[in-house]
Amino acid sequence: MGDNLNDSGSIDFESLQVCYEFKGAFTHEKLKEIGDLINEKLFPDFNPKVRKRIFACSNEMVQNVGFYSMERTAFNEGTIGVGSIKILINDELVILETENKIESSTGIRLTGKIDVLNRMGEDELKKVYLEKIRGETEEGSKGAGIGFIEIIKRTKNPVRTELQLIDNEYSLIKIRSIIRKEKENG
Repeated sequence: MGDNLNDSGSIDFESLQVCYEFKGAFTHEKLKEIGDLINEKLFPDFNPKVRKRIFACSNEMVQNVGFYSMERTAFNEGTIGVGSIKILINDELVILETENKIESSTGIRLTGKIDVLNRMGEDELKKVYLEKIRGETEEGSKGAGIGFIEIIKRTKNPVRTELQLIDNEYSLIKIRSIIRKEKENG
């Protein structure tokens, strides 16, 4: 395949290097810091379209941790989610990976929704996207419910999820998006 994915679509993690890693509270300031790193320091030689794709996908993923992580910390008269993000790279891929604590029942529902989205073609995704934009916000949602649709559309790759049981009530959810690198000159 030539993209560091084996025949089953698994990622060759041996070929990846961590270029950024953070664990903590996902504040608006942290979101801006990650965006600045992506745009100015981590990927200056990348095609601007790819940088924008990395930025947009990381933004969606970091916001999800901030909004939905069950591990919370006090912030500005409220609370903000705690979790982690890693940005991994090799010659051909950038992988964004977030991890946070989530109610197990929510994790099961979320991974099921993502699996359904992953199986959709471009036209189906567009239709669902428009329905979500025009419809009412789902109960418990802090946005329009289009983040994972955006990621799949932008990357043209499935969003990968792993759910690891912590106890009877909570799990760790790991979410990965895969972005193919394209250099400015080739």
